[in-house]
Amino acid sequence: MSARGSEADFCSDQRMSAKGHKRTSSPLRWVDASGTRPYHFLAGNGGVLVAGEQRRLAAIVFADVVGYSRLMGRDEAGTLSALKAVRREVVDPAISQHNGRIVKTTGDGLLVEFSSVVGAMRCVIEVQTAMGAKIASMISDQRIAFRFGVNLGDIIVDGDDIFGDGVNVAARLQELAPPGGVAISARVHEDIVDRMDARFEDIGPQVLKNIARPVPVWRWSPNIGATAAGHRQATIVVTDVVRFTALMRQDAATTLAMLTSLRREVVDPLAIRHGGRLVKPLGDGEMLEFPDTLSAMRFVLDMQRAVTARGASMPEDQRIAYNIGVSVGDVFVLNEDLVGESVNVAFLIERFAEPGGACVSDAVYRQVRGKIDATFVELGEKQFRIVGQPVLVWGLRPPNTQV
Repeated sequence: MSARGSEADFCSDQRMSAKGHKRTSSPLRWVDASGTRPYHFLAGNGGVLVAGEQRRLAAIVFADVVGYSRLMGRDEAGTLSALKAVRREVVDPAISQHNGRIVKTTGDGLLVEFSSVVGAMRCVIEVQTAMGAKIASMISDQRIAFRFGVNLGDIIVDGDDIFGDGVNVAARLQELAPPGGVAISARVHEDIVDRMDARFEDIGPQVLKNIARPVPVWRWSPNIGATAAGHRQATIVVTDVVRFTALMRQDAATTLAMLTSLRREVVDPLAIRHGGRLVKPLGDGEMLEFPDTLSAMRFVLDMQRAVTARGASMPEDQRIAYNIGVSVGDVFVLNEDLVGESVNVAFLIERFAEPGGACVSDAVYRQVRGKIDATFVELGEKQFRIVGQPVLVWGLRPPNTQV
């Protein structure tokens, strides 16, 4: 929910000194000519001077409805009515009882601020427990269920709104929560572990999209002892759109329409054809699971060729291209989600791929070497803090436009 600003560039330009204002010793702080009113830059405001920036430590809760688009597609009026009833009867009273403040709603999402992390956790667990009882007798494809993400961190306050990494992490944690459950940062867990009668499961450090450092994550669900269904070996494929932010800034409507078309007509059908399944969407990308490495790599080659061919006739700055990371190993199964070191590796090595290409772990390379028509280049060993051993990475060069 925050955006990167250009504070340093703005402040270093002496020509940008506002009339009637003078600089202080801080490169990011100005006062008016009377010296009485401070101004600060807020990230995401395009370098605009904003009066009286405030920061505080807060417990941030981000909620999202599981399968909201599917529910709306099946019965829009019924879903909206049911969601309003749930808010009125369960969610809003719990937030009020534990002294929370609803910052904003985002369709199926909810951003809430608490001054107490214990209050935040009591609220979300009460809501999830009540929701479990409420929907137990409903038909499964009509049930409304929430995922919650909870983080404790520093936030920037702008009027009634809040920004910053503390908010961003909570939003990403929500994506890791099981349906009807909660995902929390290690900082939250440390503060509540001896203050609440609740069991949490440590799923280790997780790479969260657009968050600089891996975040150790714990999860709660009403029947946490039964949540983990064991582990299995799988090949994980992670896709990410190259220059997605730039494309969105240039033409958001066209970019989203093209991305939706590619997923519907290219990516998802090819994944199904090669025996894969969508684990979860990742904003501009996807995480997929394949039963064997050869099928996964054939999917990657077919997908990249098809995407490249589609963009061949378009201006270069409007083309959609994917970077892909592929790894293989044991994964832990948590409801329909997958976690584990091999999942982390796929996320981590994707960033080294050439635009329109892919990176694979050495284990993947050894399993498919000589079995597919592809050119690999050794990129050397990469050391990641959340992976025990260095990872030997191989790059798969982007295909030509021939499908």
